[in-house]
Amino acid sequence: MFLTFKHCSLYRSLESDLARLKEDQIKRSTAYEKQIRDHKDSDGDYQKLIKSLGNEKAVLSAAVEARDSKLIRMDELKQEVHSLKEKVEKDRKVQSQMVSARNDTTSVLFILFTGTERCASIS
Repeated sequence: MFLTFKHCSLYRSLESDLARLKEDQIKRSTAYEKQIRDHKDSDGDYQKLIKSLGNEKAVLSAAVEARDSKLIRMDELKQEVHSLKEKVEKDRKVQSQMVSARNDTTSVLFILFTGTERCASIS
């Protein structure tokens, strides 16, 4: 069987199509490999971001725990202040009672002393 002009042009057309397909395949393969590299690079960036966010979360959690412990300590201090205020008020009352008792004692001693002097002067 002999190849005719028609067969030769078809053959050339097929070769041309095949060459174009190979070029397209190479371009697509190159583009795909570039996409893979880009995804790997962005994956590394995402992993760094995730690690950074994890660290930030740990820092914020520690800050929240510190704040909570300060709030607990503040409640304890408020209770202590309340207790101390009650003690101070009680001490003021006792002090006032002592001043009153001292005044009463002074008055009684004065009366006794002046009464003893009068008795001594009468006898």
